[in-house]
Amino acid sequence: MEEQTIITKKSNGIKTIILNRESRMNAVNPETVNMLKTIADETRQEKDVRVVVITGAGKSFSTGADLKWNPGADELQHMENRVWLFEHAIQSIYTLPVPTIAAIHGHAVGYGLSIALACDMRIASDDAKMGMLFAKIGLMPDGGASYFLPRIVGLSKALEMTYTADLLDAAEALRIGLVTRVVPASALEHEVEALANKLAQGPPIAYRFAKQALQSGIELDLGQIFEKEVIGQTKCLMTADFMEGVSAFLQKRTPDYKGE
Repeated sequence: MEEQTIITKKSNGIKTIILNRESRMNAVNPETVNMLKTIADETRQEKDVRVVVITGAGKSFSTGADLKWNPGADELQHMENRVWLFEHAIQSIYTLPVPTIAAIHGHAVGYGLSIALACDMRIASDDAKMGMLFAKIGLMPDGGASYFLPRIVGLSKALEMTYTADLLDAAEALRIGLVTRVVPASALEHEVEALANKLAQGPPIAYRFAKQALQSGIELDLGQIFEKEVIGQTKCLMTADFMEGVSAFLQKRTPDYKGE
């Protein structure tokens, strides 16, 4: 029986997307990437999802594109379409309107690291290894890594990672800001779940507008960001969530946000 290459589960407003090709260390082929895009697009419509976690089954997050994929002559003639498929999947993850967390263990390299970079936060186990390994096989970074990596670690470090194609350990990844925190391997699932639960209890409308503004902030000038903030904040101020947040603050209790 063919394995289900991606598994999803939902609980308490948290949707977990699990890359599930353990036999290939979660290396992805075009079919898996297409499924990842479809799942991300479907998640956008699921009103009960407040946080998305992406991780990998078994020993690794993802070792990137599956090099055992053997394209036929017809596929080689349409290679640009294949590359666009990989790009569009990343765009679908990056533009999800809820907080996203990559839970990284084992290896996250090549396109696997690109998937993690598209998430809002990256939590790594202390035994994780990460790298832009594209140059090892004569390729340039894809999956949006050329956009995300220099914005996260700086241009010089991004170029160094790309040119050398060296693996970074979790401690170095934390030092350069590639990941947001490092935890013991045995505690990774617990730490990610705790953060996801915390975010799931937050104000989803405010999160959505904040994410849009912060993502835009790396491209727009200050005046344009003011406009984004005015539009988003005005809408937030008109929500029941805002009134609930104020009431809870004044009453010294935990707010019960409904996303309304």
